Amino acid sequence: MYKKNVSVVMGSVSGIGKAVVHELLRQEKVVVALDIDASGLEQLKLECKSSVHELITKVCDTTSAEQLKESLAWLAEQGHRIDEWVQSAGIARIDYFSEMPPDDFVLVQNVNFLGLVKANYQVLKVMEAQGFGKILNMGSVSGHVPSPLMTAYSASKHAVIGFTKSLQEELALTNSPVKLILVSPGFVETPLLTKDLKIGFPDFLRPALNTPEDVAKAVVRALETCPREAIPTLNGKFMMAAEKFPVGMPFRFLKQKLAKKMSQSAN
Repeated sequence: MYKKNVSVVMGSVSGIGKAVVHELLRQEKVVVALDIDASGLEQLKLECKSSVHELITKVCDTTSAEQLKESLAWLAEQGHRIDEWVQSAGIARIDYFSEMPPDDFVLVQNVNFLGLVKANYQVLKVMEAQGFGKILNMGSVSGHVPSPLMTAYSASKHAVIGFTKSLQEELALTNSPVKLILVSPGFVETPLLTKDLKIGFPDFLRPALNTPEDVAKAVVRALETCPREAIPTLNGKFMMAAEKFPVGMPFRFLKQKLAKKMSQSAN
Protein backbone atom coordinates (compact mmCIF):
# COMPACT_ATOMS: atom_id res chain seq x y z
CA MET A 1 0.00 0.00 0.00
CA TYR A 2 1.27 3.45 -0.90
CA LYS A 3 2.03 5.94 1.84
CA LYS A 4 0.11 9.21 1.75
CA ASN A 5 1.49 12.74 1.53
CA VAL A 6 4.85 11.81 0.04
CA SER A 7 6.82 14.86 -1.12
CA VAL A 8 10.04 14.55 -3.10
CA VAL A 9 12.63 17.36 -3.06
CA MET A 10 15.32 17.30 -5.76
CA GLY A 11 18.33 19.39 -4.68
CA SER A 12 17.76 19.00 -0.97
CA VAL A 13 21.04 19.39 0.92
CA SER A 14 21.42 23.19 0.94
CA GLY A 15 19.69 26.51 0.40
CA ILE A 16 16.02 26.59 -0.48
CA GLY A 17 15.77 22.85 -1.08
CA LYS A 18 17.03 22.05 2.40
CA ALA A 19 14.65 24.57 3.98
CA VAL A 20 11.77 23.03 1.99
CA VAL A 21 12.62 19.58 3.41
CA HIS A 22 12.41 20.92 6.96
CA GLU A 23 9.18 22.80 6.27
CA LEU A 24 7.49 19.77 4.68
CA LEU A 25 8.46 17.62 7.67
CA ARG A 26 6.81 20.21 9.90
CA GLN A 27 3.70 19.77 7.75
CA GLU A 28 3.67 16.06 8.76
CA LYS A 29 4.54 14.76 5.31
CA VAL A 30 6.82 11.88 4.39
CA VAL A 31 9.73 13.55 2.60
CA VAL A 32 12.08 11.96 0.09
CA ALA A 33 15.29 13.98 -0.29
CA LEU A 34 17.21 13.49 -3.54
CA ASP A 35 20.60 15.05 -4.25
CA ILE A 36 23.89 14.27 -5.95
CA ASP A 37 25.74 15.03 -2.68
CA ALA A 38 25.84 11.78 -0.64
CA SER A 39 27.61 13.32 2.37
CA GLY A 40 25.16 16.22 2.36
CA LEU A 41 22.26 13.76 2.51
CA GLU A 42 23.85 12.01 5.51
CA GLN A 43 24.17 15.37 7.26
CA LEU A 44 20.55 16.16 6.43
CA LYS A 45 19.44 12.90 8.03
CA LEU A 46 21.32 13.80 11.20
CA GLU A 47 19.72 17.24 11.30
CA CYS A 48 16.24 15.75 10.90
CA LYS A 49 16.81 12.86 13.31
CA SER A 50 14.58 14.42 15.96
CA SER A 51 11.66 14.80 13.55
CA VAL A 52 8.72 12.53 14.32
CA HIS A 53 8.00 12.32 10.60
CA GLU A 54 9.80 10.21 8.05
CA LEU A 55 12.72 11.40 5.94
CA ILE A 56 14.04 9.12 3.19
CA THR A 57 17.22 10.00 1.31
CA LYS A 58 18.66 8.76 -1.96
CA VAL A 59 21.57 9.88 -4.10
CA CYS A 60 20.39 11.05 -7.51
CA ASP A 61 21.93 13.26 -10.18
CA THR A 62 19.23 15.44 -11.74
CA THR A 63 21.21 15.66 -14.99
CA SER A 64 21.05 11.87 -15.45
CA ALA A 65 17.82 10.57 -17.01
CA GLU A 66 18.90 7.05 -16.03
CA GLN A 67 19.34 7.93 -12.34
CA LEU A 68 16.03 9.80 -12.28
CA LYS A 69 14.23 6.83 -13.81
CA GLU A 70 15.92 4.42 -11.40
CA SER A 71 15.03 6.61 -8.41
CA LEU A 72 11.37 6.74 -9.43
CA ALA A 73 11.31 2.95 -9.86
CA TRP A 74 12.96 2.55 -6.44
CA LEU A 75 10.36 4.79 -4.81
CA ALA A 76 7.54 2.73 -6.34
CA GLU A 77 9.16 -0.52 -5.16
CA GLN A 78 9.40 0.90 -1.64
CA GLY A 79 5.71 1.80 -1.70
CA HIS A 80 6.22 5.57 -1.90
CA ARG A 81 3.59 7.27 -4.05
CA ILE A 82 4.67 10.69 -5.32
CA ASP A 83 2.14 13.36 -4.32
CA GLU A 84 4.46 16.34 -4.76
CA TRP A 85 7.76 16.89 -6.54
CA VAL A 86 9.84 20.02 -5.82
CA GLN A 87 12.59 20.61 -8.41
CA SER A 88 15.04 22.80 -6.51
CA ALA A 89 18.47 21.71 -7.77
CA GLY A 90 20.49 24.66 -9.02
CA ILE A 91 23.96 26.18 -9.37
CA ALA A 92 25.33 29.52 -10.57
CA ARG A 93 28.49 30.98 -12.06
CA ILE A 94 29.42 34.67 -12.14
CA ASP A 95 31.71 36.25 -14.69
CA TYR A 96 31.68 38.30 -17.84
CA PHE A 97 30.38 36.06 -20.61
CA SER A 98 33.57 36.53 -22.65
CA GLU A 99 35.64 35.33 -19.67
CA MET A 100 33.49 32.36 -18.67
CA PRO A 101 34.78 28.89 -19.57
CA PRO A 102 32.27 27.34 -22.01
CA ASP A 103 32.08 24.19 -19.89
CA ASP A 104 30.89 26.26 -16.90
CA PHE A 105 28.13 27.82 -18.98
CA VAL A 106 27.00 24.40 -20.22
CA LEU A 107 27.09 22.92 -16.70
CA VAL A 108 24.69 25.59 -15.40
CA GLN A 109 22.24 24.81 -18.23
CA ASN A 110 22.53 21.07 -17.57
CA VAL A 111 21.76 21.37 -13.87
CA ASN A 112 19.28 24.25 -13.77
CA PHE A 113 17.33 23.69 -16.98
CA LEU A 114 17.96 20.37 -18.70
CA GLY A 115 17.98 18.51 -15.37
CA LEU A 116 14.63 20.10 -14.58
CA VAL A 117 13.26 19.09 -17.99
CA LYS A 118 14.41 15.49 -17.51
CA ALA A 119 12.79 15.34 -14.07
CA ASN A 120 9.54 16.88 -15.33
CA TYR A 121 9.40 14.35 -18.17
CA GLN A 122 9.83 11.34 -15.88
CA VAL A 123 7.67 12.57 -13.00
CA LEU A 124 4.84 13.78 -15.26
CA LYS A 125 4.46 10.28 -16.71
CA VAL A 126 4.24 8.76 -13.22
CA MET A 127 1.73 11.32 -11.95
CA GLU A 128 -0.51 11.16 -15.00
CA ALA A 129 -0.59 7.37 -14.70
CA GLN A 130 -1.62 7.59 -11.03
CA GLY A 131 -4.18 10.31 -11.81
CA PHE A 132 -2.88 13.15 -9.63
CA GLY A 133 0.19 15.03 -8.47
CA LYS A 134 1.88 18.40 -8.15
CA ILE A 135 5.21 19.46 -9.68
CA LEU A 136 6.86 22.66 -8.48
CA ASN A 137 9.67 24.11 -10.59
CA MET A 138 12.05 26.57 -8.96
CA GLY A 139 12.55 29.56 -11.23
CA SER A 140 14.03 32.91 -10.27
CA VAL A 141 13.39 36.59 -10.80
CA SER A 142 16.64 36.36 -12.81
CA GLY A 143 14.54 34.44 -15.30
CA HIS A 144 12.39 37.55 -15.78
CA VAL A 145 14.92 40.34 -15.26
CA PRO A 146 18.28 40.60 -17.11
CA SER A 147 21.24 40.06 -14.79
CA PRO A 148 24.71 41.26 -15.90
CA LEU A 149 27.59 38.91 -15.08
CA MET A 150 25.05 36.10 -14.61
CA THR A 151 24.42 35.18 -18.24
CA ALA A 152 24.60 31.44 -17.57
CA TYR A 153 22.28 31.50 -14.57
CA SER A 154 19.87 34.02 -16.07
CA ALA A 155 19.70 32.08 -19.34
CA SER A 156 18.93 28.86 -17.50
CA LYS A 157 16.16 30.48 -15.46
CA HIS A 158 14.64 32.22 -18.50
CA ALA A 159 14.52 28.74 -20.05
CA VAL A 160 12.91 27.25 -16.93
CA ILE A 161 10.22 29.93 -16.94
CA GLY A 162 9.49 29.61 -20.66
CA PHE A 163 9.41 25.82 -20.46
CA THR A 164 7.20 25.73 -17.35
CA LYS A 165 4.67 28.24 -18.68
CA SER A 166 4.46 26.44 -22.02
CA LEU A 167 4.02 23.08 -20.30
CA GLN A 168 1.29 24.58 -18.10
CA GLU A 169 -0.60 25.46 -21.28
CA GLU A 170 -0.18 21.91 -22.60
CA LEU A 171 -1.45 20.38 -19.36
CA ALA A 172 -4.50 22.67 -19.47
CA LEU A 173 -5.11 21.72 -23.10
CA THR A 174 -5.12 18.01 -22.29
CA ASN A 175 -7.02 18.35 -18.99
CA SER A 176 -4.10 16.73 -17.19
CA PRO A 177 -4.65 15.79 -13.54
CA VAL A 178 -1.17 17.11 -12.76
CA LYS A 179 -0.72 20.63 -11.36
CA LEU A 180 2.44 22.45 -12.44
CA ILE A 181 3.61 25.38 -10.29
CA LEU A 182 6.37 27.93 -10.88
CA VAL A 183 8.05 29.72 -7.96
CA SER A 184 10.42 32.60 -8.78
CA PRO A 185 12.21 34.04 -5.72
CA GLY A 186 14.37 37.15 -5.76
CA PHE A 187 17.62 37.47 -3.78
CA VAL A 188 17.85 34.75 -1.12
CA GLU A 189 20.63 34.13 1.41
CA THR A 190 21.83 30.76 0.08
CA PRO A 191 25.19 29.17 -0.86
CA LEU A 192 24.36 30.18 -4.45
CA LEU A 193 25.31 33.75 -3.46
CA THR A 194 28.47 32.68 -1.62
CA LYS A 195 29.96 29.33 -2.61
CA ASP A 196 28.78 29.13 -6.22
CA LEU A 197 29.40 32.80 -6.94
CA LYS A 198 32.66 32.71 -4.95
CA ILE A 199 31.96 36.14 -3.45
CA GLY A 200 30.07 37.65 -0.59
CA PHE A 201 26.87 39.49 -1.30
CA PRO A 202 27.36 43.30 -1.07
CA ASP A 203 26.79 44.45 2.52
CA PHE A 204 24.67 47.44 1.47
CA LEU A 205 22.09 45.09 -0.07
CA ARG A 206 22.03 42.44 2.68
CA PRO A 207 18.90 43.89 4.33
CA ALA A 208 17.01 43.10 1.10
CA LEU A 209 17.87 39.41 1.26
CA ASN A 210 15.24 36.86 2.20
CA THR A 211 16.02 33.64 4.02
CA PRO A 212 15.59 30.14 2.58
CA GLU A 213 13.03 29.55 5.32
CA ASP A 214 10.90 32.44 4.01
CA VAL A 215 10.90 30.91 0.55
CA ALA A 216 10.26 27.40 1.91
CA LYS A 217 7.08 28.60 3.59
CA ALA A 218 6.01 30.16 0.29
CA VAL A 219 6.76 26.89 -1.51
CA VAL A 220 4.54 24.94 0.88
CA ARG A 221 1.75 27.52 0.45
CA ALA A 222 2.09 27.21 -3.32
CA LEU A 223 1.81 23.42 -3.07
CA GLU A 224 -1.41 23.92 -1.11
CA THR A 225 -2.99 26.60 -3.32
CA CYS A 226 -1.49 25.67 -6.73
CA PRO A 227 -1.01 29.12 -8.36
CA ARG A 228 0.47 29.13 -11.84
CA GLU A 229 3.34 31.28 -10.54
CA ALA A 230 4.36 32.68 -7.17
CA ILE A 231 7.00 35.37 -6.53
CA PRO A 232 7.54 34.94 -2.81
CA THR A 233 10.08 37.64 -1.89
CA LEU A 234 9.55 41.38 -1.55
CA ASN A 235 12.82 42.16 -3.32
CA GLY A 236 11.73 39.88 -6.16
CA LYS A 237 8.43 41.72 -6.56
CA PHE A 238 10.30 45.04 -6.56
CA MET A 239 12.75 43.85 -9.21
CA MET A 240 9.91 42.67 -11.45
CA ALA A 241 8.07 45.98 -11.09
CA ALA A 242 11.18 48.15 -11.42
CA GLU A 243 12.16 46.55 -14.71
CA LYS A 244 8.80 47.44 -16.31
CA PHE A 245 7.93 50.89 -15.01
CA PRO A 246 9.58 54.38 -15.12
CA VAL A 247 11.87 53.50 -12.22
CA GLY A 248 13.45 50.98 -14.57
CA MET A 249 16.24 53.34 -15.65
CA PRO A 250 17.68 53.96 -12.15
CA PHE A 251 17.11 50.28 -11.37
CA ARG A 252 19.19 49.28 -14.38
CA PHE A 253 21.88 51.74 -13.26
CA LEU A 254 21.85 50.07 -9.81
CA LYS A 255 22.22 46.66 -11.45
CA GLN A 256 25.25 47.87 -13.38
CA LYS A 257 26.84 49.26 -10.21
CA LEU A 258 26.13 46.01 -8.38
CA ALA A 259 27.58 43.96 -11.25
CA LYS A 260 30.80 46.00 -11.21
CA LYS A 261 31.12 45.58 -7.44
CA MET A 262 30.57 41.82 -7.76
CA SER A 263 33.13 41.64 -10.55
CA GLN A 264 35.72 43.48 -8.49
CA SER A 265 35.04 41.19 -5.51
CA ALA A 266 35.41 38.11 -7.70
CA ASN A 267 38.80 39.31 -8.96
